[in-house]
Amino acid sequence: MLLCIMLMLLQLGKVAAFSFSVLPTSAPLRTGSLRTLPALCSTKGLSKSNSRKGKKQSFEEYRISGKGSLIFPIPRRVDAVRIHKKHTPRGCSAAKAVDEIRAQLPEFRTELPGLRVLHLDPLVLTFDDFFTEDMCDEYVAKALTGEASQLASPTFSQATAAARTSTTWFLRYAEAAELVGRACALTGAALQRWEEPQLVRYRPGESFAWHYDAVPPTQLRNGGQRCMTLLVYLRSAGGATVFRDLHAGGTDDTGSPLKLSVTPKKGQALLFFPSDAEGVPDERTLHAGAPADSEKWIAQMWLHEREYTPAVPRGNSHEGASEMVEQLVSSKPFG
Repeated sequence: MLLCIMLMLLQLGKVAAFSFSVLPTSAPLRTGSLRTLPALCSTKGLSKSNSRKGKKQSFEEYRISGKGSLIFPIPRRVDAVRIHKKHTPRGCSAAKAVDEIRAQLPEFRTELPGLRVLHLDPLVLTFDDFFTEDMCDEYVAKALTGEASQLASPTFSQATAAARTSTTWFLRYAEAAELVGRACALTGAALQRWEEPQLVRYRPGESFAWHYDAVPPTQLRNGGQRCMTLLVYLRSAGGATVFRDLHAGGTDDTGSPLKLSVTPKKGQALLFFPSDAEGVPDERTLHAGAPADSEKWIAQMWLHEREYTPAVPRGNSHEGASEMVEQLVSSKPFG
């Protein structure tokens, strides 16, 4: 009977759709089973199975624990998913987290080889060579030559402001078209949703203590919640970006879980999500800029849920950069 079935499938041209090894030789074939065989043994089904297996081997669930503080308590949501220690510190391929990334930003270029996952839930990513070395130097020069406007960086509380010892410059979108255009090209997000580009310098010993990037409920009128943070390291230096409650995968010399920590690498971008896809702040993304051991420079922007109206520098507008950004996005700067 099996021979007859094989001949029938050969006539239909479907014999390649499955592997005979999937069928138990002792299992009887019932009436109507011919319709289910290709689906049972399709390569698509096997691909999904392998994908689930690869994800299970690359990520580990855990629960956040430890001691918080009066200002920054342990987050109310304590479930999280880290990468397996075999992927530490470089992270794993974004191909293993396409669904999670596109749940946040549906047009994200997840296929780019420089994109790595450092933590799955909440999502933390890095992207190598977001900027070339020359671009990094050019952006530092924008601050030092006066092209950018030095202003006090707005913070959401006096406690946060007191915890910051760095210096901030704001750029017009037109002055930072390369930064904004590459951010749009990578994420698929519209120019009008980005906050004003900033440059930040940390002298040796300067830092930014624990803080959230999410916007407080009373300040959501302009653009809604921040849904993504983008940092671009303009110098390789000490002064890591550290997440207090997230694990990196693996343990330290004492057997304690390693904290997720990203050391500045020139040209690399760090991306994480202060809120979920519904705009609900994610307290698990509490982070800090550790004290710098040499001069540290970053470029930074935040992406909002909706169109954002820029406030500084005077006369700043998305429209002033729209043509340049469109051209850069069309050129596919990352291939």
